[in-house]
Amino acid sequence: ANQGFRGPQGRDAGSAPAGPGFVAKYAPPFQPPQDPAVVRTLTTQWAQYKTLQFNVLVLVDASGSMNEPVTDRSGNVTTKAGLLQKAGVQAAQLFGEDTAVGMWMFGTPNAQSPPYVEVVPFGPLDQDLNGQPRRKRFTDVASAYQAMPAAGTPLFETILRANAVMQKRWTAETVNLIVVLTDGHDRDTPYA
Repeated sequence: ANQGFRGPQGRDAGSAPAGPGFVAKYAPPFQPPQDPAVVRTLTTQWAQYKTLQFNVLVLVDASGSMNEPVTDRSGNVTTKAGLLQKAGVQAAQLFGEDTAVGMWMFGTPNAQSPPYVEVVPFGPLDQDLNGQPRRKRFTDVASAYQAMPAAGTPLFETILRANAVMQKRWTAETVNLIVVLTDGHDRDTPYA
């Protein structure tokens, strides 16, 4: 009503409508900046806006220490792996369509084991991977994630190898990232 809205009979309704999607009081109208320099800066920034592409390699700790119990925010006892599994399923939906992604899991059940296993090959998120979109594969792997019992944690070795791989995949005008999901210990591994 304060903003000049009227009911069907043309009379002041007395208040804003109630219910989902309505607010009782409307915010004051936007006042554009008066300084021409500020307007010019904002206009230039807007004209240069562009969607950024991302190259992301996700490294997931699948070592034995991820099976240690923790208490979540609601007070339920779970494991570090349980928390990571829930977060991973949600995170898979956050990547934009202009993302190329890959996923490695690292953990060494014995001294002859490689430091990591590639579980989602690197490539565009919207590209088909064995008949399904890479995003779906990423979500499926996150949903099925389990840490290996008594496996060592080749954290440093995996990061070094990921860095070498991502340097070859580096692309200008792209955000290039290695995301490491771990409890932070490099231990019980022949690579340490």
